[in-house]
Amino acid sequence: MNTRGLTTGYYVLLLAFVVLLVYYPTLFAPFNSLDDEVFVNYLLNLNGFSISRHFLPAGSPEYYRPLLTLSFEIDRYIGGLQEQFMHLFNVLIHTANVIIIFFLARKFSYFLGRKGDIIPFLCSALFAVHPLNTEAVNWIAGRTDLLAGLGVFSALLLFLHSLSSRKLFWGGLGMLFLLAGSLCKETALFLIPGLFLILVWQPVKSAPQWPRRRVLALMLAATMVGYVLLRQFGLRYDRGIAQTVEAVSDIALGKGAVDVSAVPSLLAFSKLPDASLALCKTIGFYAVKLLQPLPLNFAIHRIPNIYWVPGLLVISLIIYGLLTRRPRGVFFVLSMGIASSALLALFSGVSWTPVAERYMYIPNGPFAISILFTGAIQFERMHVRNIPGLAMVLILFLFAGASIQRNFVWQDNLTLYQDTVQKSPDFDPAKTELVRALYAKNRVEEAEELSLVLRADETQSSSLNRAAALVRQGKYDEARAFLLEEIKKHNAQERPALEMVMKITIEMVGKTDDVKLQHQYFQDVVGWMNRVMQLSNDPFNWYRLGRIHLWLGDREQARVCFSQAARLMPQGSIYIESAQKLVKDLSE
Repeated sequence: MNTRGLTTGYYVLLLAFVVLLVYYPTLFAPFNSLDDEVFVNYLLNLNGFSISRHFLPAGSPEYYRPLLTLSFEIDRYIGGLQEQFMHLFNVLIHTANVIIIFFLARKFSYFLGRKGDIIPFLCSALFAVHPLNTEAVNWIAGRTDLLAGLGVFSALLLFLHSLSSRKLFWGGLGMLFLLAGSLCKETALFLIPGLFLILVWQPVKSAPQWPRRRVLALMLAATMVGYVLLRQFGLRYDRGIAQTVEAVSDIALGKGAVDVSAVPSLLAFSKLPDASLALCKTIGFYAVKLLQPLPLNFAIHRIPNIYWVPGLLVISLIIYGLLTRRPRGVFFVLSMGIASSALLALFSGVSWTPVAERYMYIPNGPFAISILFTGAIQFERMHVRNIPGLAMVLILFLFAGASIQRNFVWQDNLTLYQDTVQKSPDFDPAKTELVRALYAKNRVEEAEELSLVLRADETQSSSLNRAAALVRQGKYDEARAFLLEEIKKHNAQERPALEMVMKITIEMVGKTDDVKLQHQYFQDVVGWMNRVMQLSNDPFNWYRLGRIHLWLGDREQARVCFSQAARLMPQGSIYIESAQKLVKDLSE
């Protein structure tokens, strides 16, 4: 492939063309039933544009990602929350990241004393078509990784430029990008240890150390402090930090979300070795996925024990890279440092699955740079030139083909979850989403048959689908009884089970003419609603409770509830004006 005559502009255009070609099928994908539909419905209920509601969110959210949620609100005003526009937004962010990786690889080649754009182009092309990135790009909710990656890659590029130009301005600008990335996904901050490592590494051989590097170190610390302060200021109660502390405690106790049942007997005396094995397996699994991503799976919840072998190898390479401090090794360690953020999900249990392909989106960038430059240098030392180039072109074509095929799978929720269930047949949450997809295609018999055999799950909505299937069969009392048993477990299913049993009970009100029974049903709903309010700080629940008290004829309680709703609901909510009017009417 002769590209010597190409200018930088042509490389950039070629990369953009490749991304758009590979991800063109993504533009025709629907909203994913998992998460996408939830935040789209939330956005549809907002009135007016507000920045403050993103930086000062109501309630106690698990995440503080104001720039991410702000981007979704921008979708609402520019693209009208159309699926095609929101998918296009994701593809364009990925395109920007690919181009930044190209310039980052060029900057990295400067520190290696190399010239030419061929290797940087191949690095960015590999990142552009890598099948592991398809989940983050196709899933609208996966934009969190794309935007965080934009911040991380920009910060790393500007940080290296600051070292090469010896100008603090670029370092400071890079830290602003890193802070912005952390406000899209907090794991962007895992870049900071790698940047500290770069500061203690001699950037260019025979060049004197730059004394003002210490100022860059202070900037890194200030970025971390700035994020913490913004988070503390923006959240009334930081449920995410509480969960992180609990996750760390679970690690110490050896609790995990990944199946570690097959543990060698000599380690079975303690839970901590089980957790260590799970960590080692996960590290190895992610490392293998970066090199050989197939088969792709949206629901990875088990990792074979054999992956502890590459896990130990990766840990050894990290230690070797830290000891030798060679440029290629530093970038590898930096990539693995960012990837380590994915281990939090392994034990926290708050995500769809404990292991996910999208978690490797950001590490994939510096990893591609490290692996390709390492390979190029080694082949040059062996005086082998043409064969590696041809092999790389073949890999790019194979990866591009795999990504295109995967993008077509994401074009329909039914095909996506059929694929997921086929690859993870014992993962009931995936079957739950498959049930929803079957209902959406009006394949009711198949959906109900699958719903009734699903196990009730503590973290996903299998039990809700079973209750919904009972309701469709007209078995309201049986559905209510089933959900009330789930509620007694006080697990992660409690709140959605409460929401469903309230909905079913209100439907039952309309199916009876017995006023006394109707009154009893609504009294039950009041009790369940009070429990929902204990589990969630969503101020809209005050409005809902006020409506129920109105039906019961308790005007004073209704007035109190509407007053609370008007006071606590976020600015721009379409229900504020209604709540204020009801307070006024009930006060007369």
